[in-house]
Parts: sequence; structure tokens; C-alpha cells
Amino acid sequence: MLVLTVICTAYFLMLIIALRDTGHPSINYRGLLFEGIMAMLLLCAESILYWVIRKRIFSLAWTIMHVVMMYLSMVLVPLVYFFLVTQFSRIQPPDQYAQTIKKMMLARYITFWSLFIVAHVFLALNIIRAFTFKEQKAGEGLLDEFSEIH
Repeated sequence: MLVLTVICTAYFLMLIIALRDTGHPSINYRGLLFEGIMAMLLLCAESILYWVIRKRIFSLAWTIMHVVMMYLSMVLVPLVYFFLVTQFSRIQPPDQYAQTIKKMMLARYITFWSLFIVAHVFLALNIIRAFTFKEQKAGEGLLDEFSEIH
């Protein structure tokens, strides 16, 4: 998770620098900066949470699914979107490009939020299972291991 945090932070910083160099007036740099900071804080919080429950994780597969889906939603989806936008800007005429961008933005938001929600379902499952108490079998007590010594 910490590696994902570093990758996400580096990605957002590179994106902001690249967009700032274009000098386009309609780009909301504060919004991008806010999104980057929130993503970094969220990933740091999840890293700390996983560190706290590291010995109580019920299923490592759930943890891996959470991390992979967060990586896909926060790194790969924006990279693919950025790549496709730059490619379509070279290929399509401006009137078609605007319609294509709207559809691509919608697809990006749907993909991002779908992956984000499913990833956090796996996180919630891990948290719930980590903090549920194990039921003791009938007849088991605190000092049962000493009852064999007679």
C-alpha cells in the first residue's frame, strides 16, 4: 500500500506539472491538487489500517484484491484516460473530439468509482473479520491447557 501511495503521489505531481506547462487557462489546478492530496491521505490511512490489523487479517486474497483494485482505479485508469485523450486529440476533428471526450470522461468516472467501491468492499470485509471475536467452544476455558496436568 505504501508503494501505491508513492506511485499515486508521483503520478499526480507529474500530471499537475505537465498540465501547468501547457498553460491552458481552463484547467483547475486547485482541484487536481486537492484530488492528489486526498488520494495520498486515503492511501496512507489504509496503509496504517493494514499495519494495525496485519496479524488479524482473515484473508490475504481480500487484501490483494483491495490493493490491486485501488491500483487500477487510482493509477491505471487515469493513465489510460490520459493516453487515449492525447491520441484522440491528434486523430479526430475538434467537433467530434468534444463528444468523444465527454464519453471518455463518463467511462473514466464509472470505471474509477466501480473499482473504488468494490475495492473498499474487500477492505470492509477484512476490517469486519479482523475485529470479530472468535467464539469459544463449549467447555473451553481460559486455563484449559493446564487442565491436562494432573
